[in-house]
Amino acid sequence: MDTRTPLITATALSLLPEWELAMTAENKSPLTIKVYAGSARQYLTWTANQRAAPFELGTLNRWVADALASGRSGATARTRQLAIRRYAAWLLVIGQLGDDPFRGIKTPKVEPPVVQPLTEDELRALLATCDVADDAPGPAAPASTRRGDHPAHARNRDPQGRTRRARVRRR
Repeated sequence: MDTRTPLITATALSLLPEWELAMTAENKSPLTIKVYAGSARQYLTWTANQRAAPFELGTLNRWVADALASGRSGATARTRQLAIRRYAAWLLVIGQLGDDPFRGIKTPKVEPPVVQPLTEDELRALLATCDVADDAPGPAAPASTRRGDHPAHARNRDPQGRTRRARVRRR
């Protein structure tokens, strides 16, 4: 392909099934294939609606910025951006692109999720699902924890010196 001729959205969309086949041949997981191909379809549809050139850095940055502005997480935006970068790399390998249009692009910052601590009532409810039994059978402990002098072992003893294990039951 002439590298001066930009790859249009319709052509890029028509090549998606071949890319899915290539990912299958690379033994990518079905979920990876689904997410990457779905992200590429979403991106290419978005570029068509925006009348934007699909393989330009500014276009990809606008798409990612739109995703973040609409409430998508940084992790989702990063995954979708990575899918487009992988698709562009594959298009380069098969000769549909003359150069990597996304070389040097920065990935979106991913914030760790905020985990709210359990309330006392939630903690009590969680512990209520446990059935604590004296010397309940359980998996064998490693040799280093079988002796009573190991600190972790000492924490699992009640005041009478009996080993306590928690058994979780389903309701």
